[in-house]
Formats: sequence, C-alpha cells, structure tokens
Amino acid sequence: MSASFWTSDWLNKKYKLKTKFKSLDFVVILAFYALTLGPLAWAKVIGVSLNTLWGVDKILLGTFIGSLAFLFGVLADRKVREVKGRQLFNFQKVLFPVLALAITSLLFYFLTR
Repeated sequence: MSASFWTSDWLNKKYKLKTKFKSLDFVVILAFYALTLGPLAWAKVIGVSLNTLWGVDKILLGTFIGSLAFLFGVLADRKVREVKGRQLFNFQKVLFPVLALAITSLLFYFLTR
C-alpha cells in the first residue's frame, strides 16, 4: 500500500498525471496488488485449503486487514493534521500507519492464539 502511494506521488510529480487522470491512485494501488497477488495465485500459494483462517486464505485476509489498518493510520494522520493545523511530533506520518499495523498484528495474535 505504501509503495503504491509513493509511486502515485512520484508519477504525479514527474508527469502531472493527477490533473489529467483523476483515479491515478486507484489504478496504481490496483496494479501493485495485481503484481503482488497475481504471481502468488499463479504459483498456487494462495488458495491452499490448509492455509485458511475463518474460512478465508490467510494471505488474502492479512493483505486485506493490513491494508485497512494502514489506510486507517494514514487517515488518522491526515485528520490530526487537519484538526491541529500541524503535525504533533516528528515522524508522525510514519508512526501512525506503523502503529495501526502493530496494533492490528497484536490483536490478531491474541485472537488466533
């Protein structure tokens, strides 16, 4: 998810694509997921019946939940900046998504133990 945001920002800075192509973020995110999950599905790593949690493949479940946690962290950072008008501390933009992922990982650790 993070790499797709970086790539989208880089493409916009280099080629000014967001002014011409409004859904650039969505297309880049979709391409990154396809380039990551496609080969795993092709190699039959995804879809193994013994690799499931709650009836869902663990890789797909982890990708989906991790992506949501990361997005929550990014949106929380943006909301804090919007409300306060500035960042609260150095590296806030990095810490919020990482903290959201860490909390989600701990939650899943205790739920599946």
